[in-house]
Amino acid sequence: MRFLKKIFGLDPDKSTPQSLKTAPDAVKTSTAENSTAEISTPSESATAKAPAAQEAASKRLKDSSSKNSNLKNSNPKKRIEWIKSIADIELMLDCYQDEQDEIVIDCADMRLRELLTEQTEAVPIARIKSASLSFKTQKTLAAAAALPELRQHFLDQCDDDQSLNEIIARTQDVQIKRQAIDKLSDTDALQALVKQAKGKDKAQYRLAKSRLVAVRERQQTKLTLDAQATTLQSQIDTQTVSEASVAKFTEQLAAVSPDLTASARQHYQQILTMAQAAAQELRQFRDARHEILATVSDLNSQLTAGDFSGDETVFRRLVDKLQQAWQDLPIWQSAERETFDIRFEQALGQLNEAAAPYFREKTAYQAQQRLLTQGQRWISTQTFVSANMIADWQSRWEALPIISDQVAANDLNTRYRQVLDSLQAKAQRLQAQQLDNDANVPKLMAELRQYIDAGELQPALTAQNDIRKRLQSEARLSKAVHQSIIGEFSTLQQRIHELKSWQNFGSQQARETLVEAMQALAEKPNMDPELKAEAVQALQKRWKAVAGRAPQSLWDRFQHASDAAWAPCATYFSEQRQQSSELLAERLAFLAAAKSHIQRIDWDKPNWSAIDSAFKKFESAWKNFPKLQEKDYIKAKHVYKSVAKSWEGRLAAERKNELARRESIIQRANALADTGVTSDNAAAVISTIKQLKNEWAPTVPLRRRQQEQALWQRFQTACEKVYSQHDRMMSAERSERDTLINQYNEQLGALQACVENAATIADLMPDYRKRLDALADFADAPAFAQHRLNQRLEKINTLVSNKKTQEKQAQQQQQLDCLRQQDAYCTQLETVSLSESALADLRDKWQALTATVALTDGQSAMQARFEAAIAAQQSGSLPDGRETQGTHHDLARAKAIALTLEISSDMNSPATFQADRQAMQLANLDAALNGDKSFEHNATPEGRYALAVEWFALPKGGLATSDYPLSDWQQRIDNVLSQTKMA
Repeated sequence: MRFLKKIFGLDPDKSTPQSLKTAPDAVKTSTAENSTAEISTPSESATAKAPAAQEAASKRLKDSSSKNSNLKNSNPKKRIEWIKSIADIELMLDCYQDEQDEIVIDCADMRLRELLTEQTEAVPIARIKSASLSFKTQKTLAAAAALPELRQHFLDQCDDDQSLNEIIARTQDVQIKRQAIDKLSDTDALQALVKQAKGKDKAQYRLAKSRLVAVRERQQTKLTLDAQATTLQSQIDTQTVSEASVAKFTEQLAAVSPDLTASARQHYQQILTMAQAAAQELRQFRDARHEILATVSDLNSQLTAGDFSGDETVFRRLVDKLQQAWQDLPIWQSAERETFDIRFEQALGQLNEAAAPYFREKTAYQAQQRLLTQGQRWISTQTFVSANMIADWQSRWEALPIISDQVAANDLNTRYRQVLDSLQAKAQRLQAQQLDNDANVPKLMAELRQYIDAGELQPALTAQNDIRKRLQSEARLSKAVHQSIIGEFSTLQQRIHELKSWQNFGSQQARETLVEAMQALAEKPNMDPELKAEAVQALQKRWKAVAGRAPQSLWDRFQHASDAAWAPCATYFSEQRQQSSELLAERLAFLAAAKSHIQRIDWDKPNWSAIDSAFKKFESAWKNFPKLQEKDYIKAKHVYKSVAKSWEGRLAAERKNELARRESIIQRANALADTGVTSDNAAAVISTIKQLKNEWAPTVPLRRRQQEQALWQRFQTACEKVYSQHDRMMSAERSERDTLINQYNEQLGALQACVENAATIADLMPDYRKRLDALADFADAPAFAQHRLNQRLEKINTLVSNKKTQEKQAQQQQQLDCLRQQDAYCTQLETVSLSESALADLRDKWQALTATVALTDGQSAMQARFEAAIAAQQSGSLPDGRETQGTHHDLARAKAIALTLEISSDMNSPATFQADRQAMQLANLDAALNGDKSFEHNATPEGRYALAVEWFALPKGGLATSDYPLSDWQQRIDNVLSQTKMA
């Protein structure tokens, strides 16, 4: 059993089933023999792969042929021995189908695990997954399967807590333990795992602890779910299920559903389905009742707002329908139904309370409306209105009840006063007309009698018509006047008829004359058609004016003559109509082309200038068309107006926008002019004015040129005002600038004169600095002047710098001359023994020279050298440079000074010192490569001056050699100093 611990990480004692421990010795021996079988190496397996496959196939045939006989053997030992000899996994899986003996199954489990370990490359995974293995076998494979896919498969099939505990206890694989712990649902087992792993296995402890917390939470959720299910069942029975409780139960069931058994899940799902159905039914009950209550509330709102359109009969019919609909609702066995019934009764009561005053006021309102309509009809029709009628109308209005709606009451009263005022005004007007008729009708009757007696028919007819109008007007005659004239008026009308009959006889002669005139007109064929037409129309008009009816024969003669006279006119006017029709077609085609042109214009990006130009051409072409007949011209004019309106309308809108835009530009220009131009805003103002001028270009000119010119003049005036302000400001600034520049130039001239006239720098600097500070860097000067002023100031500063350099050079030269003389005195003391008098004389010269020139550089070194040389003279021991270490140092330093001066001045060194020069140059190069460039200071005038001072201070007693005397040293240094700038 050692291979179990080696391959699966299992303890052999724990992994071996109890049934196998009690198996016969033969079984144990067989198991041990099979477990210690040799396993071929991968290389050997690869080499013998084909023969091994053939051998396995032949063996599988042999085993399958003996499978039935061995599996049906009644002796368990024989079956176990046969199972131990099986080497094919698929054949091994068939052993589980009908086996009932636990010992045989345990042995088969062990052999199956062995085969899975030996044949990991050829494991029939799909076959194992589909095999009808016992739960115990699956549990064993989940804990010990070598292949992860199989192990995961069998672990997924295991959901028994006891089996999971066994798997956790038997396996050492961390992943298997993790998955098994995640599937545990027994709190006792999890608590035992927590206690067992505490302090020993942190990973297992954390897994078990978190799983325990999750299981407890789910158990608590299950308890809550049970309580909620009980509550839901109770609510279903009492028809009080709420959608919130259903949603909550659904959420809790989804949370614990993976941990429920199939039967429990089905039970809870049935409760949930019943609850959902009950909630939906309850919602339908509520919705139906809410809908009826909402209808009642809507009716109440209409009554309150006065918006109900029907009468009281319609209202009562609606209320009855609502009551019937409420009674027809499904029966709802719940206390909530009583609440809804109470609400419905209360709503109906409120509705009836609102209906009584509403319809009472509505009846009054309608009665008042009818009275107002009657009054308005009296006003608008020719109805005689008397004071009695108005009084009766007023009394009926005042008898109506007053409505409570203040707004409607005020409106009705306002209308009532307006109608009453109009009725009273009409009554007064009719009364005045009645009085006028009563006074004038008798007069007209007298005039009518006179006209009839005189035989004047036309005045008699006029008087007759006047009397008829007055009799038929709405302002009736008074009863007395009407009765007094009506009989006589009928008699006079009969006399007028007789008078007409007599006048017809005179009319015949007039008509004869008109017939002759028309015949004469027909006999003029060359007469101008338009003049002839006017003459024909004039004769026809005169014919109609003749009183009485003409005989038919006379009318036929006149009509015949009229037709003959009109014939050439008809031909002429027909030709004119044809020509006018052709011209009309041309105009309509022109208008259609114009309309098509308008449609082709891109109004999203219009060229307004081109559009305006095209419209002007369109108008000009319309005006230049030949004249049409009136009827054709009206048709063309109608189309023209339509086309012109669509064209001119858009142009007018754009002109309006353009006018507003340019008015805005003028306002902005005036605002700039009002603000004023200053030095601070001058550039911005001028830039803005230029921008406004660029923006001025019109997209489309205005309709009237005078308006266009007036706009431009206003804009130009504002611009000229700004430019005038700018010119005045610039003139003032130029004057101020020129004054300032002149002041700066005067100061610079005075500064230059001060520099040129100063004897020394010390005398110059106080006055120079004072004058320089007064200039203040030309801060107030304009930019273009600052450059010239700075150039002039730089020239003055250059003069000062040159003066400083010259003065410094003179001082250095004086210092070097003094040091050279002192060097000569010291060299004489260091190289020649002098008498006491010569020493005294030399000391006097030294003191005189020191008093004459105040040395600032090398004075202490030179004084020390002089004192040392005097002391050596007095002691009688002159220094020998070729014998002392110190003078050897002086010689080396003299070489370094001379070579450094020659290298920095690009002068050649003596041949004796070429090697030393090359060595110094190489040393300088190495120092430069190492980042040390201190030697470069020796190439500056200050460095060379310091070397010269050091040279003069250097003792010369030990410099002379046999091949290079001291005079050569002196000549060499003088040469370098004469050709080297020290400042």
